[in-house]
Formats: sequence, structure tokens, C-alpha cells
Amino acid sequence: MLSQMGAQAAPLSSRAVQTATALEHEWVAAVMERDTMMLDRILAESFIISTAFGVFTKRQCLEYLKSDDLHLESISHDGGTMLHNYGDEAVVNGTVTVKGVYRGRDVSGQYRYRYAEVYIKWLGYWQAINCQAHPLCQVPPIL
Repeated sequence: MLSQMGAQAAPLSSRAVQTATALEHEWVAAVMERDTMMLDRILAESFIISTAFGVFTKRQCLEYLKSDDLHLESISHDGGTMLHNYGDEAVVNGTVTVKGVYRGRDVSGQYRYRYAEVYIKWLGYWQAINCQAHPLCQVPPIL
């Protein structure tokens, strides 16, 4: 388990890298295209996401995607994505910038997030079980 002390990341197999990369692209595509069927497949039933705005379940995420509140132009990975494989568990860390309109207000470039996603392989399929996504902010230099 990831929570065990001293858990070591396994070397990334090309299969694990391909799977994690594919899931990342599918997740972004599902959100951009408002494809709740695809997102339903990617997110495990027990999925939760923690953000600066609260903690949300899979069902809440799917309902939000159906709403008319957010219209996205792009979600761009800012590089530095790291993949960690733990057998039937994987962790993906990175940063993204979101461009679009939220409730009629342009929010392009205002939403830059650092995220950590946890995937598990269950019954032969990989699914996301957890995501932590928090905005990056400017921190004043310490004197």
C-alpha cells in the first residue's frame, strides 16, 4: 500500500508509462469535451478530489461537468510531470494551466494548479481513485 512506511516506487515499465499517459490525455479530453461517459469510466466509484474549493465525489464531478458554469478553451500541462509506479498503484504529479470562462468571467491563465493523481489497477483496469489539485500562488521571497 502507498501508505506503508518505506514504500518504494517500482521502475516505470513502458506499459505503466503508456497507461498513465493515456489516462492523463483521456481525462483532459473528457473534461474539455464534457464527455461524462468517458470520465465515468476513468474515475473509480470511490473517487474523490480535494481542491481549494472543497472535497468532491465522482458523482459531484460528473454533475459539475454537465453544468453550464465552465467553458474551457484549454488545459495545458506545464511540464515536469512525474510518474511513480507502485505495482498496481501509480501516482502522477504535475502542473496545469486552465484557460476558459467560468460563469461568464474570463479566467484564462488565472488557474494554474499543482496536482497529484492516484490510480489503481482493479479487475484489470486502471482508474483514478484520488486527486489533489491546488492553485499555485506567488509567494513573496523570504528576506
